[in-house]
Amino acid sequence: MTQQPPSLAAEAAAQEVASRPRYNAFMSYSHAADGRLAPALQSALHRFAKPWYRLRALRIFRDDASLSVDAALWSAIERSLATSDAFLLLASPEAAASTWVEREAGWWRANKPIDRLFLVLTGGELDWDDETRDFDLATSDALPRTLAGAFAEEPRWIDLRWARTADDVSLRNARFRTAVAEVAAPLHGRPKDELIGEDVRQHRRAVRLARGAVATLTALLVVAVLLALAAVNQRNTARAERNRAQEQSRIATSRLLATEASAEIGRSVDRGLLLALEAFRVKPTFEARTTLAEVAQRVQRVRSILRSHDGEVLGVQFSPDGRRLLTNGDDDAVRIWDVAGSRVSGKPLSCNCLTTSTGAIFTPDGTRVVSNYGFDANSITVWDAKTHRRLREATDPAGAVEGLAASRDGRLLASFGSYRAVVLWDLKRLRPLGRLAGTGSDSVWSVGFSPDGKLLAVDDASRGLELWSVATRRPLARLLPAGNWQRTFAFSPNGRTLAIAGDDGVRLWDVDALITPAGPAFEGSAVVNAIAFDPSGRLLATGTEHGIVRVWNVARRVSLYATLTGHEGFVNALAFSPDSATLASAGQDGTVRLWRTRDESLGVPVTLGNAVDLAPVSGGGLAVGMTDQKSLVLAAPDWKRGILLGRRTGYSKDVAASPDGRLVALADYNGEVTVWDVRSGRQVGGALGNKKAGYVESVAFSPDSRYLAAAGWHGTIRVWRAPSWSIVDQPLHSDVRRLGGVTGGFDVVMFAPDGTLVTAVSTMVNLWDIRGNRILGPKQISVPTSVDSAALSRDGRLIALGDVNSRVRVLDLRTRRIGTPLAGHTDQVDSVAFSPDGRMLASASALDDTIRLWDVRSGRPLAEPLKSDYGSPNDLAWSADGRLLSANGGAAIAWDPILWRGTLSDFRRRLCPVAGRNLSREEWSALRPGVPYERLCPGEPVPG
Repeated sequence: MTQQPPSLAAEAAAQEVASRPRYNAFMSYSHAADGRLAPALQSALHRFAKPWYRLRALRIFRDDASLSVDAALWSAIERSLATSDAFLLLASPEAAASTWVEREAGWWRANKPIDRLFLVLTGGELDWDDETRDFDLATSDALPRTLAGAFAEEPRWIDLRWARTADDVSLRNARFRTAVAEVAAPLHGRPKDELIGEDVRQHRRAVRLARGAVATLTALLVVAVLLALAAVNQRNTARAERNRAQEQSRIATSRLLATEASAEIGRSVDRGLLLALEAFRVKPTFEARTTLAEVAQRVQRVRSILRSHDGEVLGVQFSPDGRRLLTNGDDDAVRIWDVAGSRVSGKPLSCNCLTTSTGAIFTPDGTRVVSNYGFDANSITVWDAKTHRRLREATDPAGAVEGLAASRDGRLLASFGSYRAVVLWDLKRLRPLGRLAGTGSDSVWSVGFSPDGKLLAVDDASRGLELWSVATRRPLARLLPAGNWQRTFAFSPNGRTLAIAGDDGVRLWDVDALITPAGPAFEGSAVVNAIAFDPSGRLLATGTEHGIVRVWNVARRVSLYATLTGHEGFVNALAFSPDSATLASAGQDGTVRLWRTRDESLGVPVTLGNAVDLAPVSGGGLAVGMTDQKSLVLAAPDWKRGILLGRRTGYSKDVAASPDGRLVALADYNGEVTVWDVRSGRQVGGALGNKKAGYVESVAFSPDSRYLAAAGWHGTIRVWRAPSWSIVDQPLHSDVRRLGGVTGGFDVVMFAPDGTLVTAVSTMVNLWDIRGNRILGPKQISVPTSVDSAALSRDGRLIALGDVNSRVRVLDLRTRRIGTPLAGHTDQVDSVAFSPDGRMLASASALDDTIRLWDVRSGRPLAEPLKSDYGSPNDLAWSADGRLLSANGGAAIAWDPILWRGTLSDFRRRLCPVAGRNLSREEWSALRPGVPYERLCPGEPVPG
């Protein structure tokens, strides 16, 4: 026989030693449920029937006692599983719900003999079903799902449920000792009675040895060793208990701070935001993450908060290039801000800004600032906007100046104030041109030029709100008489509409016809102090006496976003940036807030005509079906360029992309399905389907791209084989006998990862097996809902069902169990979609205009519902990079998921500029007593 070389022999010997079991058993359990029982059982197994000369009778792996610090936790556990001879599962509902227990049990089932898996029931129920030869999952709640169907016959388990509440769980307790013997017997590989006898013999031998001198010394040594081991065990137990107590304390603190943050955000944005950040930093619990996402979503439109005035901020205005912002306050200061850096540029200018929002304004070219400042209150001063030098000053002949207005062409300036007439000026020369006769018998509250400079609106306390001709300096019409308490007004950019705000909201006037349009007022029940049109005239911003800012779609008369809250007290002035992307609001609370009105982190509109449906394409692309008889395949990440597929004979109803990224299938309202090559943009083959049978509801490719299925045609499903596109078997018909004779219904068709065809119609889910040119089945699952939309998780285990009654349900296809309905929508759910990692579920309703995000495992909502200004969401899809895509009536929107999966650094980067500060040391001491102070926002100041 040929001998192996020494090196090979040594390697073989080392491998043989490494393959020997290091542990007699691997103990898997729930820390929350059996944190007391598991150490006691481990200790008893170590000691039961132990010879005096051995450290322990058995070596049991238990994570807290056996694991050392390791950067790869699962790898360490996997090594311990591989070197264990048996698997000891402390079964309970808590263990069944534990991700780690399920993962450990699944590994054992896949890699080790199942007859070496022993069950110890510590809570819940185990119920064997002789007919199915498996545990009854409907009544057995203590077994992880990964062990379903694992046992060929009923295993024997040990019932230790009584031990959870027992005072004494040690070998001194006869009942516990008997149970330990039952557990130890298969681990030792000896009968129970023999093992108990061995335990008795070992005890008697120790007694005999103790009678002699040598036995006495030996016993003393054993006692010393045992005491040392007990001390080590007690120390480890104490450490574990301490760590568990600290962890529970962090969880409780995080949840408390999250609750306080949610309540505080309505009163103080910065404090509520900082509390939410601290809750997340202490422990990223579900409550902390949800609250922080909620807070982030509520303030996500806040670009920054500017604080510099000592008192109210009365006016705000963007420069023509949008890079600077001018603010004036009742502290008689005018400040120019660098918008990008959110910081004051240069030294403050001066004004007599005590009451009006227009005490200082940019000239239309942005090079100068005009303010009502001078030695006397009736002076007007012109400043260089860049150097902040005083250029010119003039005295108003009509008296004290409180407010100013400039025409868009930069030619004219109007000044006004209390008990004085309105004066027109040559702005370039700063020379008065004349007064408006009749104005000034009482206070003039505000004036404003029309965009073409031909009209001047004047709000006079004694005359009411009037339109004047600039050329003739005479009134043309009185819109509102005196005493109506109108507070401000604004011309639309095209000059055709005048928005007038007052104590009963905002009403729009047709400037030519001088009538208000029919319909309710904007903010009809609120006192509106400030309004502003955006440069396009499509949006109107309103600010109320209660600090509420809203942005409205003028045509649709709907508020676009969630209420923009944060100001305390009156909103004094509003201004849009030239690109309409930012709204500035000035408040009585001394702050200026910059709001994002077109936020790329919230939603990037992609102009696609009338997009109605979506499908992700391999490589991060997106297939979009539209109602103009054309479709696009766009490339990530900007989705602005792509291939235009050719003209079809009908409008899109659904779209699907093959997993290999080569083909796109489009379903039309006319009952046809067409297939297109993505690379060439050309149609592949002829039209599939049947025009006479009705329109197609849903299309889907199989995972291997070999089959294309389409559902519709009043409950019929057809399947074609690529590339010949020949029909497979006969058309499938929904089983309508169990539906009370219903012959139609909404059809959904999908493919599971294993190639199973999944269809849904009304209250039935069908699973079909496709083999070659035959379709077998179906396996039917009844669901307590009328299906309107459906989606499969990537692993094929879960199916989400959106119904016509505004609810979403998740069905486990393996167990056929359906979860608790996810309630939140107020109308039928038109689309559902799982995220690529399966952790989130998105649902959309076109009728309630919202997209909602859910945590799949808990069924709880993630943050606030998402809304879009670009149409009602009627289809959803997730791109490969995890960005949610929604197809709406006129655009596709990409949503950034940072709000629900961001890290602490992500939230700090987004939210700290909004907070603009850290918690003060006094606030910290009240919230975190005994904890050293820490800056939550390193780049922001600490008050005090």
